[in-house]
Amino acid sequence: MGIKGFQKVARILYWFFLITYLVKLVPLVFLTLTGTIFVFLGDGGAYLYEPATYTLFTADVNSLMKDNLAMKLIDLCSIFLSNFALIASYYLGSESFYSLSLGETPFSPWFVRKIRSISFLLVLEGLYAGVLYSVLQSLAMPNGYLITLGVGPSLFIGLIMYAVAGVFHYGMQLQKLSDDVI
Repeated sequence: MGIKGFQKVARILYWFFLITYLVKLVPLVFLTLTGTIFVFLGDGGAYLYEPATYTLFTADVNSLMKDNLAMKLIDLCSIFLSNFALIASYYLGSESFYSLSLGETPFSPWFVRKIRSISFLLVLEGLYAGVLYSVLQSLAMPNGYLITLGVGPSLFIGLIMYAVAGVFHYGMQLQKLSDDVI
């Protein structure tokens, strides 16, 4: 693939990430501003958030206590935290691909910073889904606990992206060394 082909693929990925960013952001903002999301906090005991994790260990006692208001607020905050990390990742991804589609080089400090930022956000979301969520739930349960030790799938994606950022950083150093030799 030549440079023009790469720029076309980068432009397509820019639009993909931008649309995904907007599809995730707009409903969340709309539901929050209109107060519709708080309907779920009523007496119906709606189950708002269930993190997708690769579970390594689970132990629970009386963990089915979703009527507790604190539990519902933790679920609501979890929706925002999880979506914030993903929405920010989509936004940074769309910015990166837009710059690449305009001819910027991926072997630059700004690109490495963007990839690292995306990887940190994904690692944060993966750790939250796997570990911190069950700890917060246990603290909110008056008569029980739920301990889940696991990791979210975004943790693995974030670690892979961190390694890719390292490869781009190494490529940037090689390019600088090559420029210095010539």
